[in-house]
Amino acid sequence: MMRATIRLTLKQHRLVVTLFVAGMLLSALASFLATWLIGWIYTQPDVIACASGQVLTEACERTWTILMAVISVGQVGGIAPAWIALAAGLLLGVPLVGDEIEKGTAVLAWTLAPTRRGWLLRRVVVLGFVLLACSLLTAVSSDTILQATNAQAPIGRTFIDVPGHGWMIPFWAMAAFAAGTLAGALLGRLLPALIAGGAFAGILILGTLAWGTAELYNSPTVEIAAADTGAHVSDWRYIEPATGRMLSNQDLYDTYGDAGWELSQDWQQVQYGVPGELAPLFVARELCVLTVGITILLGAGFVVVERRRPY
Repeated sequence: MMRATIRLTLKQHRLVVTLFVAGMLLSALASFLATWLIGWIYTQPDVIACASGQVLTEACERTWTILMAVISVGQVGGIAPAWIALAAGLLLGVPLVGDEIEKGTAVLAWTLAPTRRGWLLRRVVVLGFVLLACSLLTAVSSDTILQATNAQAPIGRTFIDVPGHGWMIPFWAMAAFAAGTLAGALLGRLLPALIAGGAFAGILILGTLAWGTAELYNSPTVEIAAADTGAHVSDWRYIEPATGRMLSNQDLYDTYGDAGWELSQDWQQVQYGVPGELAPLFVARELCVLTVGITILLGAGFVVVERRRPY
């Protein structure tokens, strides 16, 4: 029975599945190719000399222009999968139940199935697997290009562009899929369900990002080592040469007024914030919140399918 369900489900959604898989593969290919090109260009002697300011030749500038273009392409390849995954999640989730209701085929489908819950579960598993498999591939490629363009900090220990980290993509895809499934089951009409599903997914994803950002800014801060290039720096303090006192920005202004900023340029500065090694913890907490939200949305979708009329 499961084999027939897989074949039927993929056939019903073959256009979206094909476009999704093709888009994700092309994005991953662009990211991997751009990463390789960036690595190769950085090994060229004229680029190294140009970057250090030693030589400013015409060839150097030309190579540097090519590098910037490759980085731009790679960044598009890193960003595009998130939008493709969100769109695919909605376009697969909404018709899963909504199309059956709108076309009137839900009556037959739910009558023939042993249970409505089992009917929906099998289809969720099939399409969810496709979403996760392709999203995980692009999660790796997105982090690869992000690391290549931010080589100063390990990708697993940096707060740089945390919302752009590749491991968010599978969870965003599943959030959109769960939201679309619930909206399709509730409304039974594709267009209104797409709008509602987009709203549900947006609230969950943007709400999680806002919560994660607030948690980061409200976290206790410590002194950040100069070598910790992936830290989230939230405050700078200045050591006054004459007294050795550590002054905050407010202290600096209170003591020296408007001249404090210019005076402090030659003073030793100390950074305070959240160390980069804690970045995985913050990402994991956001992913846990997303997982809970996805579970609630999918669970609500199953409840609606169990209770609603098939038309």
